[in-house]
Amino acid sequence: MTLGSTTNANDAKTLLEKFAQAFAEDNPSLLLSLLASDCEWTIMPTGERFKGLLEIRSLTEKVQSARAHSDEAKLTIREAFSDAAHLCIEFLHRGVVTKGFEGGGIDAPPPGAIFEIDFCVTARIRDGKIIRVREYFDHSQFTTPPERRPKFFS
Repeated sequence: MTLGSTTNANDAKTLLEKFAQAFAEDNPSLLLSLLASDCEWTIMPTGERFKGLLEIRSLTEKVQSARAHSDEAKLTIREAFSDAAHLCIEFLHRGVVTKGFEGGGIDAPPPGAIFEIDFCVTARIRDGKIIRVREYFDHSQFTTPPERRPKFFS
């Protein structure tokens, strides 16, 4: 499958820096400016797909209204790397639940609670823009208290 032309490594590094900045600063305008108009964003634990800037903007608005950040509860980039066609960011997302995430029947923390979730976001680049994002996280980190999470390897 061909996804179009890739970006040179220096441009990809700049795009990665801006992509990481958009997450770290919780800046949806910057994030949307980095995406191609036909970008597809998939939240891998739930399988939800958002196609095009209008749907992705709606996703960012929903996420922004569901949580907030503070000096203590903020996003921290742990690792970020790229090549000419791909970006990858690993981060710890700490936030404060505001109204929460509606729908899906999840047992989310109550408003005011601080949550902590490890994320990994991968992206595919075409012509200097992000065309595909895959967001990976352990859904149980948000919906299940640590003492009730299953253990598979210990």
